[in-house]
Amino acid sequence: MADAARLLALAGLSSQSEYEIYNGGNEKATTRELLTHLAAAAGYDKKIVFTSETLTGNPHRLTANNTHARRLLNWTLIVSLNSGLQRYVDWFQTLS
Repeated sequence: MADAARLLALAGLSSQSEYEIYNGGNEKATTRELLTHLAAAAGYDKKIVFTSETLTGNPHRLTANNTHARRLLNWTLIVSLNSGLQRYVDWFQTLS
């Protein structure tokens, strides 16, 4: 969230940002990898099962690219994906 907040602030304050779209991600990860990291961060110890089923028209892979934000806003990603997932879990657990 810290990286996203910095990106939004920079975009909002930039005179170059009118009608621009920025992506703040840059790490490649499969759905399985994301869920595995999220489960580990949350202390979830059950086996995650995938059916390998796909729906027609769904993309096979999406990879975020923050080149545009780095170039126009001089923005850099600081928090790693795993660290960000852990921070999210820590925050979410404070809600209960």
